[in-house]
Amino acid sequence: MKAKNYSESDWKDETLIVPDSSLTTLMEYNPQDAYQLLRKTHSLPKGYQFKKKLIEIVTRMYFDVDFETRTTSGIENASMLYTPNLNKNFNKEFDSENKQAFSFGMKTGYKLNPFFDVNYYSKTSIGTHFSELESLGFAYETPLINRGRQLLLMCGVNYFFSQDGYHIGNFSSESTFKAGGKKFRADKIALYVGKEKQGVSFDFGMRTKFRKFYSLFVSAGYQLDLSERDRLFIQEKSGFFLTRKKTDISLKNSAIQYFEDGVQTSKTSFDTDDFYLKAGIRFSL
Repeated sequence: MKAKNYSESDWKDETLIVPDSSLTTLMEYNPQDAYQLLRKTHSLPKGYQFKKKLIEIVTRMYFDVDFETRTTSGIENASMLYTPNLNKNFNKEFDSENKQAFSFGMKTGYKLNPFFDVNYYSKTSIGTHFSELESLGFAYETPLINRGRQLLLMCGVNYFFSQDGYHIGNFSSESTFKAGGKKFRADKIALYVGKEKQGVSFDFGMRTKFRKFYSLFVSAGYQLDLSERDRLFIQEKSGFFLTRKKTDISLKNSAIQYFEDGVQTSKTSFDTDDFYLKAGIRFSL
């Protein structure tokens, strides 16, 4: 092996000791010099601990994208008159039927260890009906099959806040009005009748890894409602989508006359099934 003078080399490793006169020959240390050399410490580069902690946090996080389906119960022979002020009223008769409702959801989770994680989940409806949900959850995951393509069992419990409404219709609005403490100025207004809920949900599913950074999962869940309120949801449907307002008011509000089967009521029979199915993709490092 032929050595090359350092000054003539294009080697760029900054950790290489630059030769000087003391290193031109083989160095030998007595025990005292060797002890001093072994005890020599070096300070870590600036920001090293922060970068290390950041990498640890990122590698513990995961992101889910999923689609959910559940059944909605219909309303028969219903009508509503909503009069937010003396110069404006929204009036509509409608019927609905039981059908499947679909939602798109996103979850962000943080792994506490290989088995447990905490997560935040939000979803919004796809289609004409109104549906929004947010939840905080705690999940457990354990392998069912470790050979070949790993298969994992997923279980979770979540505390949720949800709003679901049947689409009564879109209405033209030529003047502003106030509802739920907000002023609505849009040319088109959508109204939904439904329920606002909070409670506990339970998820059970299976996940399998297909590639290094993503895996597929399916799950089923049950929603236990602890409280619910019958609401009229009001949403702007025109104007810039990021500035569109929405609010909800009680069906007991004096500005609302709501009828089902010809009987005025402050309760709606529209509801969503407590059971639901999901399928999605998980991304993680």
